[in-house]
Amino acid sequence: MYTMESFDTVYPYPARVAILIDGGNGSTDEQFLLAARQSQKVKLFGQSTFGVLDISNMYYIPSPCQEFELGYSLTRSFRIPHLAIDGVGIQPDYFIGDEVPQWEWVDYVRETWGYKDGSAAASKGM
Repeated sequence: MYTMESFDTVYPYPARVAILIDGGNGSTDEQFLLAARQSQKVKLFGQSTFGVLDISNMYYIPSPCQEFELGYSLTRSFRIPHLAIDGVGIQPDYFIGDEVPQWEWVDYVRETWGYKDGSAAASKGM
């Protein structure tokens, strides 16, 4: 069965959390992102993740001739089919297109959230 854990304290800081994502995030990363996204403080910036989370714990058996392997999964997500991740990935809350080089993504997030030299938003508790 499912269990839900809730906490009775929400701390004021950090007030907002930006997580940068792209196609290099997959599997366990995606599970972390789904958990982090449960917080209203967290926003995902970037591009879709790789999309390899729904079927996991793969097991492989070699053929007798050793020329191929049979692979099968030991687990399948309960999110399927309503919230499938495989082949789609996790979509960011704020998409960053290819016109913004990845080395500028942090500046993009800061500008999107209104940070000026790290001081304007920080003084407002953002």
